[in-house]
Amino acid sequence: MYRDVVSMDEPGFRQLLELEPDRPFGMLNMLAFRPIALYTPDDPEYGAPEITGEAAFRRYVRENARNPVRAPGGMAWQGQPLASLIAPPAERWDLVFVRTYDTVSSFVEMISSPDYRKAWRHRAAAVAASRLIVCAQDDLLSIWAGG
Repeated sequence: MYRDVVSMDEPGFRQLLELEPDRPFGMLNMLAFRPIALYTPDDPEYGAPEITGEAAFRRYVRENARNPVRAPGGMAWQGQPLASLIAPPAERWDLVFVRTYDTVSSFVEMISSPDYRKAWRHRAAAVAASRLIVCAQDDLLSIWAGG
């Protein structure tokens, strides 16, 4: 299938921290959900009735929506993949979205908050594989949009 990647890796996080703190960015998120969420014995949900990975991810999103430490920005685009025209044949993604953040520093502050770290257990239980790719705004393709 694909490499099981669900957590931020240290080299990637260091690259993020090397960016200018006030730099805006977009984050491409590609997620494959587990059929059944996989909570660990340390999680309060461990031993509770099973839920799907997608349901666990919805818990993660709901808890983060209540986090008082929010990173300004917004959802630029979200959707469910329908077909992969150029991709390894075994890769499948359940949800793809681009979330924008006004600054690197506000994103780092948010993911360092206790509430975010507490909610992370739902994401870890939900996701079988993921890709998080930090992107800078670019107008290279604006001609396609008539720009």
